[in-house]
Amino acid sequence: MNSSTQKSILIGTIVLMVLLVVGNFIFTHIEPTSSYSLNTNNQPTIGNLKAATEVVVFEEPKCSACRDYHNTVFPKIKEEFIDTDQIKYSAIPVSFIQGSMPAAESLLCIYYQDEKKPNASDFFTFLNYLYLHQPPENSDWATNENLAAMIKKADPSINLSKIEKCMESHVYFTKIKQNTAEGLRVTKGNLTTPALFVNGVRVEATSVEAVINAIKKAIKS
Repeated sequence: MNSSTQKSILIGTIVLMVLLVVGNFIFTHIEPTSSYSLNTNNQPTIGNLKAATEVVVFEEPKCSACRDYHNTVFPKIKEEFIDTDQIKYSAIPVSFIQGSMPAAESLLCIYYQDEKKPNASDFFTFLNYLYLHQPPENSDWATNENLAAMIKKADPSINLSKIEKCMESHVYFTKIKQNTAEGLRVTKGNLTTPALFVNGVRVEATSVEAVINAIKKAIKS
């Protein structure tokens, strides 16, 4: 074996060793996808409650991005997966935008009209109306008076006086705070809404394509 061949082998060996070291470093330093156990007991839930695939969304009532998500992406999810009983879907109201707490509380007042039998249907009816008619995020629209008017328009058959008493008493203030704390936990302190999870894994992009693909993947797995 001549010196030129020996030199080539030595260089090749060194390059291979470098590649192995770099590859091992990259492999061991890739952060695994975080998966969280999300407790949706006593949270507004629709769809197939026994489905293996669960979608959970943290939503802020004054959040304009939540409005866009709910008005464009949610209807697609409902049509393709909820109405066909393929998934379980939960919406968790949170509050961190200034002045949004009354709106978040009103959602739970509607959901818990009958504490023994929470009404997810009425909750989503008002949530749909709220996002379809959401005023600008920086305006102080989430007052009890304005919310009562919105609730009446969303569902004229609702027992508005009971909902108003609930809102005035701030019955679910602590529950909204707990929801928000849970949202902060599963987003590692960076709760930007809508925060959407499919089987405990966050879907960072909430476009129609990204969310639909994530749900389909979860159903097939």
